[in-house]
Amino acid sequence: MENNNNRTIQEVVLTKISESGENVFNNVVNKFVDIEINSRVDLIMSGCKKQDELEKMIKKISKNDVITYIDGQAVEVMSQARYDEIKKQKEKLNRLVSCLYEALNKNSSETYKVLQEVIQKLGDDNGNKKQGDTNSESK
Repeated sequence: MENNNNRTIQEVVLTKISESGENVFNNVVNKFVDIEINSRVDLIMSGCKKQDELEKMIKKISKNDVITYIDGQAVEVMSQARYDEIKKQKEKLNRLVSCLYEALNKNSSETYKVLQEVIQKLGDDNGNKKQGDTNSESK
């Protein structure tokens, strides 16, 4: 270790900075890695939130919506439209869950890109505003 007694603090700092090329490089790399990891975490969290919303919607609409009376007795049944809507929402949920699973297990850029597209499409399908769209109304 060199003797720092005859040098000023500023000189020592300048020397350390001039020798820090590898540290700067590693810090930059780590910052980019952190940004990508945080982006992926946010995407997974968004997917989980959307999954919860779809599950609640399916539970809410999975009820009979037609009452028919037979010999004075009320009989509840589900209309074809309701049945089709439930089926459609379950397909969306299954697609989302599959994409979440793929993203977490394969951990590739492509799987996260597909997950992001699915989440955005679900948002658009549910009447949510697209970013920057001030003319559409959300349901």
